Amino acid sequence: MQVKDGTGKGYEAKVDNSNRLWTNAIAEREISSASKNGDAYLFPTLWSTLAAADTEHAILRISNGKVGYQLHANKIFVGWTGGDTNYNRPLIGRMYADMDAPTAHNVTTAGGNLNLSSAKTSDVTADIWNNSTGNGMTVASTGSFKNAMVTSIGYEVVDIEGSLILGPGDVLGFTLESPEIGSFQVAMSGWFVEI
Repeated sequence: MQVKDGTGKGYEAKVDNSNRLWTNAIAEREISSASKNGDAYLFPTLWSTLAAADTEHAILRISNGKVGYQLHANKIFVGWTGGDTNYNRPLIGRMYADMDAPTAHNVTTAGGNLNLSSAKTSDVTADIWNNSTGNGMTVASTGSFKNAMVTSIGYEVVDIEGSLILGPGDVLGFTLESPEIGSFQVAMSGWFVEI
């Protein structure tokens, strides 16, 4: 059997004296590949300030409206001042499935395409807290609790590498809470995969 390249130049694969096939490969993250096609997005909140201490604030709700596609979450980014007085307070983030659509204190966006040359839009509804009034967006129910994290002052990147998947019609919501009022920003990046 002969293994030749697919370019038509006739290069054959090298096999060493231990019967090992020599190859070179390039590894590319799936989000990078999707971004080339304009199918990778970022869903950020505004730079905001928690309105009340020890109160859960609904800050981001993502609803996948793209029929026939899954949204694979890549990373969650969290920036936190540590509070506006002591600067050493924790920030508690919670994630929920099926968060109700907000009825007040929100701005709706489709997120931003990570490929700045692409004109594609995401078919995702991302509701973010408008940071003007209320303790986050007004939602009837935060939904079904899925996960939580605690972070301290600074910038945290949670790499989930596509293991969190929103199918068509799925909804993911995020809330934040801290024992002290402070400023934050949260974002989620992800890409679409046809199913």
